[in-house]
Amino acid sequence: MHDARGALSSNKAEIQQLMNNNAASVLCQPTMSRGSAYAALVRDQNAFDAEVQRIKKEGPDDRATVLVGHTPLVLNILGVDRSELRISEVNIDKIVNGKHSDEMPSDVFGRVLALMSDPAAIVQSSHGTGSLEVLLNETDKNGDPIITIVRKKKGSIEFHTLASVYGKDKVTDGKGQGAEAWIKKHLEAGDFSI
Repeated sequence: MHDARGALSSNKAEIQQLMNNNAASVLCQPTMSRGSAYAALVRDQNAFDAEVQRIKKEGPDDRATVLVGHTPLVLNILGVDRSELRISEVNIDKIVNGKHSDEMPSDVFGRVLALMSDPAAIVQSSHGTGSLEVLLNETDKNGDPIITIVRKKKGSIEFHTLASVYGKDKVTDGKGQGAEAWIKKHLEAGDFSI
């Protein structure tokens, strides 16, 4: 077995084994009961989806943000404090009306909070921003895995920001495409150690 920071073959079984070996810090598959936490998630998700539909029809307020919900438990476990998670109306508009709008299923974007609550993987962003990249268990219309970027609150900002939601079709290092290459890239960099 290769070290997570070493070179990896393109063998999917080997990648899966590496992910399983790092399960405590990589994967979190919470089970959700039908109790109050579930009810709050459904309420937040419905309210967010209604805002997405409004912005899709009316356009964004350039200075406004929308409540996605509260920080998912899996992020709390990784040290992100419980707080509001918000996204700018401009970013929503880019996702639902912009150049990638025909790639992102609107029902998937409307469920982003629930999808973030049960991710495939979470890593520190390789861009040095203190952000987290969350690989969702969902794909866009092209079959590309969806990644969300969460910027942790800092300074006088009182909430975490959902900075982006997009289908990850390529990685910048040119080692491959899709989720497999994304996982390899972050394993090689040691980003799964959060």
